[in-house]
Amino acid sequence: MTRKIFLTVDLGASLTKAFCQITEDGKTPIEECITQPSAVLRTTESLYEEIDHENTAFSSILCYGGMYWQTGQIAETNLRQTNTDQHKHPEAIAKVLSIAGYVLSKAGEGSEMYLDLLLPKSEETSFSIVKRDLANYIRKFQYGRSQLTCAPMSVRVLPESTGIVSIVQSYPSIVLMFGHKDLTLTKVKDEHSGLAYIQTWAGRGSLMIQRHMSWTPSNELTGAKLIFSQGTGRRGIEKALGEDAGPVLASLRQARELYWVNLQQQLDSDIDVVQAKQIYIAGGGAPAWSKQLKGSFSAKLDVLGKVIRRIRQDFPQWESSSMPYRLTDAYLLWRQNAQRPETLQTQSICQSAKVEVTHG
Repeated sequence: MTRKIFLTVDLGASLTKAFCQITEDGKTPIEECITQPSAVLRTTESLYEEIDHENTAFSSILCYGGMYWQTGQIAETNLRQTNTDQHKHPEAIAKVLSIAGYVLSKAGEGSEMYLDLLLPKSEETSFSIVKRDLANYIRKFQYGRSQLTCAPMSVRVLPESTGIVSIVQSYPSIVLMFGHKDLTLTKVKDEHSGLAYIQTWAGRGSLMIQRHMSWTPSNELTGAKLIFSQGTGRRGIEKALGEDAGPVLASLRQARELYWVNLQQQLDSDIDVVQAKQIYIAGGGAPAWSKQLKGSFSAKLDVLGKVIRRIRQDFPQWESSSMPYRLTDAYLLWRQNAQRPETLQTQSICQSAKVEVTHG
């Protein structure tokens, strides 16, 4: 019996997000949503051999092409800073293999792999190289102490917003994705334009707010979480800093105002945004701007509520979390290949019925 893995990986600046489905004839499909810290660290063979580490969904050590890596939690450092000009090629391979290794360790040797990877449009010049190397190295690589193998049937490297663009039905439309590092604006001008018009505004994600504040957190990602919590009314900074929160909150208000007034100016002066019939909003930073977005776009706004509810239904661990806002793009792309389990089971029943009729 053939085991198939449908895996979609979204390499965000702050978090690697992935969806996988493992299917096997006659068995209920296994589905999992995987999130792993985006940290990655090159290491040496001698240190690799000395590390006593159990690979998990959140952290791993691995080797491909003679290069040794730590990924996820094990690679985290106290002082975390995102390089807004980072080129992701070798690191991207390591991050994807970290997720693929976890999935393959569950699925077993020799599985067929259907892999999609989402990267920023700004890195499109490296897409073909990443695709080539992924197709090569995923066939056989070292994951912890084990050698893992699979049969890559399809490997695609696609620009961010591919999943969301697939559900656009009104034209022209805009997709705005608020990431940690970047802000991505995709213009879907008609049913044939697809992904032809994507702008990645490097350094214009929620990270820009933090860098305009007088407050410098010890860990960039912790700071981002606190700022997000404050922006969504959960008062993360006040809870974390207590009596010392006052000056930080004042600095945050100024930074948010500066960020929004500049973003709004750019959007208001873009004729495609002004003429759009629908504006889709996604990304981890989106909920923190809900009030401003509603004020600017009102009836045009689509925050992908149906998709978010579906993610929470399929993966109950995110039922009361804001995480689904970060997952919509990858989820929609993944579901193009990975049919919902109930659909697969219905097909299996229908096929069995056809066989019974044929042999009756």
